[in-house]
Formats: sequence, structure tokens, C-alpha cells
Amino acid sequence: MRLYHGTDIKINRPDLSFSKAHKDFGRGFYLSQNSRMAKDWAKLHDRNNAHVNTYDVSLEKIDSCTLRIKRFASATAEWVEFVYSNRQLKDYSHTYDIVIGPIADNGLNEIFNNIRQKRLSYTNAAKELQLQGYKKPIQYCFNTPEAISLLKFERYE
Repeated sequence: MRLYHGTDIKINRPDLSFSKAHKDFGRGFYLSQNSRMAKDWAKLHDRNNAHVNTYDVSLEKIDSCTLRIKRFASATAEWVEFVYSNRQLKDYSHTYDIVIGPIADNGLNEIFNNIRQKRLSYTNAAKELQLQGYKKPIQYCFNTPEAISLLKFERYE
């Protein structure tokens, strides 16, 4: 499987020490199966110097490894709680090596505010998102050095 990371620098080997807190799936190295989406992400950060790093990940290695992998197929109540916890809770951390699931956009800020103020449960938040037709592309977050070791750098464009 080929995955893409949008940035302004060449990253042969991702370094998790550069990852930032309070992201959808926690501190990690985020990738997409869509190179165009990765390029667009890079442009958000540096319009004049947007590039895409391409990596190969062997599905056989993922399926046979002992890594802890969490997959979210859609914006379920569990996904809402997980993203909320990663983005909003100061000392939250999880034990997954890889997390795969929909991107949470900034349109969720109002929903998260309602959850924080106890006006909305995770279940009701997920129902509201379903009613809104919330469907976002899937992102891959490699959260540990063991997970990062599965990424084989191919090129930088």
C-alpha cells in the first residue's frame, strides 16, 4: 500500500519527536492514501514549498505484526470520543501503534464545545454527524517507532 505525507521537507525516516499534541489521533506521523490530499495539506502550511513524501507499507507486515492497530470505518460515537479525547484532554494518551480513520475537520469545534459543556453525548454527536452526512477521507496515524519502522521511503516530490 502506498501512503503520502504532505510537507515542505524531505522525510526519509519520520521522527516522532516532531509530532504535535492535540491532533485527531494523538501525537504521530499522519499519512493519506491520496497524494492530492497530501499535497493540499502541505499547501495549507507552506503554499510556496508544498511537497509530498511517498512511502510504501507492506500490508502483509501490518496483518502479521504484533502492533496494536485501531480502525474506525466512520464517524461513530467511539471515533467522536477518541478524537475529542486526543484533541481536547490535556493528559490523554492511547496505546495504539497505528490509528486509521476519518479526518476530523475544524467543523467539529462546535460539537466538541457542546460535548465539553455536557450538552451533547458522544452517541448524539455521532448521530448529528450522520444526519449532516459527515464523510471525510481516511487518515493513517503512525504513533510509535515500531509503526514507523513499517514505512519504506520511496520518493519526495
